[in-house]
Amino acid sequence: AAVPEVQVKTARLDSVALDDSTQLECLDATTHLYLGDNRLTELDGLENLEHLRVLVVSGNRLRSLLPIAGLELEVLDVRHNVIASLEEDGVPVLPVTCQRLYLEGNPCHVGPDAAGYDAFVERIREMCPAIQVLDGEDVAVAVDDDEDG
Repeated sequence: AAVPEVQVKTARLDSVALDDSTQLECLDATTHLYLGDNRLTELDGLENLEHLRVLVVSGNRLRSLLPIAGLELEVLDVRHNVIASLEEDGVPVLPVTCQRLYLEGNPCHVGPDAAGYDAFVERIREMCPAIQVLDGEDVAVAVDDDEDG
């Protein structure tokens, strides 16, 4: 008898010493992928997971988000990595569909008490127009705001 094809919707691979994301290309039906606390330095191979909506890669060694920039992610958790910039060659690397974003613990992060926080939030809004939550803070643009600026 043929083995039925299994479509994994949620994959939890936290803390499994994973260091190569290209092994995950087979999870093409997955919508929720949890890869926290591994040894990933890049996200190559994930660019083909077109159904992915939630990606948690906190606690890795990621330097770049470029491979996932084209995904239609709604939630992205990249806390505690080594991401220095949210752009590569002037091109934003955050998925434009992102509604909940967690960046704390990266060199590119600006905290709410730091100078430049407002500009940081504004830049995130430009990259991710649907953003609702940044590091647990509500940053959604008020709908009745008719200021032009």
